[in-house]
Amino acid sequence: MIDLIALSTSAQGLLILFLWVYSSSLGIPLGALFAIMSFGALASTPQELGIVMVTVFLATVLGDLTAYGLARYFSGRIMKKIKTYRFMEKNEALARKMLERYEIKIIFFTRFALTGLCSIVSYLSGLQKINKKKFLLAVILGEGIYTIIYPLIGFFFKETWNELIQIISNGFIIIALILLAGIIIKKRLKARKKQVA
Repeated sequence: MIDLIALSTSAQGLLILFLWVYSSSLGIPLGALFAIMSFGALASTPQELGIVMVTVFLATVLGDLTAYGLARYFSGRIMKKIKTYRFMEKNEALARKMLERYEIKIIFFTRFALTGLCSIVSYLSGLQKINKKKFLLAVILGEGIYTIIYPLIGFFFKETWNELIQIISNGFIIIALILLAGIIIKKRLKARKKQVA
C-alpha cells in the first residue's frame, strides 16, 4: 500500500492518472471514475489532493477538447456517412435539435452528473459545430465540479475506499488463481486422455 501512495503523488503516477482520464474523455472505457477516486483516497494531505485535482481537471478538459476537435475536423466525412443510413439520419436530426435547444445545459451536466454520456456529447458537439467558446465554458464549469466531487469522495472516505480497493485486488488475485487452476486441470485431463488412448 505504501508503494501505491508513493506512486499516486509521483510524476509517474500523475502521468498515469492523466493518460487514464484523458483516454476516458475520448470514450475509451477505462473506468476513469474509479481511478480518480482511488488517487483521491491515496492522497495523504490536502496539497496532494490538490495536485490530483489539477491533473484530473487538465486531463478531462483536454480530452473533451480533443474529442470535440476530432469530430469537428471530420464532421464533413462523418455526416456524409450518416446520411447514407436512414435511421441514423433521423437520430442525428433529433440530436442536433436537442443540442441546439439545450447545448450548454447538456454539455455542462454530462461532465459530472451523466458522465457516461460525456464523450458522446463532446463528439456530437464537434459534429454539429457548436460554438467553441460556449463548449469550452460549459466544459470548464462542468469538469470543475467533476474534479472537485470525485477526488474528494475518495479522500474523505479513504478508509472505506482503501478496504474496497483491497477487496477488489484480492478478488482479481482469486479469479486469476481459479483460471490458472482451471488451465492446469484441463492440461492434465488432456494428458491423461492421450495416455489412455
